[in-house]
This record gives sequence, C-alpha cells and structure tokens, in this order.
Amino acid sequence: MVDSWLAETDNWAVCDVLATQGIRKAVKGHEKELAKFIDKEYEKRGVYRKRFALVASINLVRQGKPGKARALLERAGKEKYPMIRKAVEWVERELEKSRGPMGGH
Repeated sequence: MVDSWLAETDNWAVCDVLATQGIRKAVKGHEKELAKFIDKEYEKRGVYRKRFALVASINLVRQGKPGKARALLERAGKEKYPMIRKAVEWVERELEKSRGPMGGH
C-alpha cells in the first residue's frame, strides 16, 4: 500500500507525513521489516522515494535503533537534490537528539 502511495507522491509534505505519522503505528515491533523496506525504497528512482526512506528511518532512531539511519546518511552524503539534503539534515538532528546530553547511542 505504501508503495502505491509513494508512486503518487509529488511533494515533500505528503512524503513526510507518510514516512512519519503514516507508518508509525504499523512499524512498531517490525523494525527489521522497516529497515529492509527503507533500503528498497532508497534504491528506487525518485526524489520522494529517497526522502521517504530517510525520513522513515527517524522512526527507528526514535525507537533506539539508529543504525539504519546512520547507514543511509553515508549513502545520501553526495545527494544534491535540496529535498534529500533537507531530509539528511533532519535525520542528523534526530540522531543528535537521540544521543542526549550524556552522548547516548
């Protein structure tokens, strides 16, 4: 279902809502499946699929599993599209917050 919605996505707002609120409840307890889905989406063509993958990885960061987000940031480091660059910055901020004042994860 998410795949068909992503195929129709044509703006960052819809993409971000789908990647956060749209999948949040469905992915709880299914972190491995989400990580695989994120990888598949990032490899597909399209700015909003890549942005979805990055923003969706925030769900994992917030659940204390930041590894996938870090791996995506490495892959996205050379992306030039502003919509992807902004998602990269958002994920970086979430990772920073997850570390907390004591340097967590």
